[in-house]
Amino acid sequence: MEKNDDVLLLIKAQNGDNDAFTELFKRKAKELRLAAHIVLHNEPETKKVVTETFLQLLTRKPKFENDETLDSWLRSAVKRNAMQTSKNAVIS
Repeated sequence: MEKNDDVLLLIKAQNGDNDAFTELFKRKAKELRLAAHIVLHNEPETKKVVTETFLQLLTRKPKFENDETLDSWLRSAVKRNAMQTSKNAVIS
C-alpha cells in the first residue's frame, strides 16, 4: 500500500466517489471513535461526532500532503468536536 493511499481516497471521496469514502471511513473510524469516546463516554454521541467529523472533511475539502497530516487533522477535529459536544451537554 502506498504511503498516501488515504489522501488519494480522500480526493476521490471529495469528488463524489462513495466507495472511496466508505473505504476511508472503514480505515479511520475505529481510532476516531476511541478518541471521541474518551471525551464523551456515550456511544450515540460518539458515533454522531465521528460522522460529523467525516462530513466536515468532505465539505471543507482541506488539502493534505500525506497521510500523516490527514490523520492529524482527523484526530484534532474529532477531539474538538467531542469537546464541543461535551461542553454543549453540560450547558443544556
